[in-house]
Amino acid sequence: MVHGGPSPGFFSSTLFECICNGNVSPTIDDVNDLDLQAKIQKIANAATMEELCQATECITEYLANAGCLRAIKRLGDKDQLVDDILMFQVVNRVHGPLERLREGLMTLLGLLNAVVKHKEAFRPLFCSPQQPLTADTLEDLFNIRYSVAGSNRRAEENTAVAFWRDYLLDAEEGNCNCSLEKILMFTTGCSVLPPIGLKPQPSIEFLHTPDTTPGSASLREKFPTSNTCINCLRLPLHKDYAHFKSNMDFGICNTQGFGQE
Repeated sequence: MVHGGPSPGFFSSTLFECICNGNVSPTIDDVNDLDLQAKIQKIANAATMEELCQATECITEYLANAGCLRAIKRLGDKDQLVDDILMFQVVNRVHGPLERLREGLMTLLGLLNAVVKHKEAFRPLFCSPQQPLTADTLEDLFNIRYSVAGSNRRAEENTAVAFWRDYLLDAEEGNCNCSLEKILMFTTGCSVLPPIGLKPQPSIEFLHTPDTTPGSASLREKFPTSNTCINCLRLPLHKDYAHFKSNMDFGICNTQGFGQE
């Protein structure tokens, strides 16, 4: 996040609270081991002492290793037992790694202090998966650098922008060989939008035929190009959408993706 990368997005809300020094109360849903989750649920649902003893007997070894093994004298003891198991499985078991993570976050320009101070603002970055790109998101991302209004170049650019918007919709709907993620990667080097945004703001320019050679079109001018250092995408100029789409697909899909694909 600090250096423009993607957000983690894989923490449970409980573990995020642990990072923020909050008091946590793990629930059975926080247990990723489905077999263990079922056994804990069986303890929680026990309606008689006999059911409770049967439920605990099958995980006696686990309870001993977790430090939760105790004499069950009444049915109400199951609630404390479940709480102890959840605290061990979800929090105490990973206490060491979480502390190392906290120490690491403290070295990153005060990131940990910012997370603690603005917990709710950071929660979606830590606890929610990256939202998929949409055509509208990608379109709004770019600043289009037009030529002077009323010029011949501006007319060509208007056509190219219309094709560009159609191309983004086709990419979103899977109607072309390219994906929105590949377009973003081609332009910026990023496969997802970083939480801190892209600097400089991505821009669109156009591959006009040089005035010194009217009517000619080099291979460079048929296909899109980009400069990822300044997040600039340069669009080719075509008279029909079919050629624009075909050449965009070829130009973007035949790049190496910075070794990330």
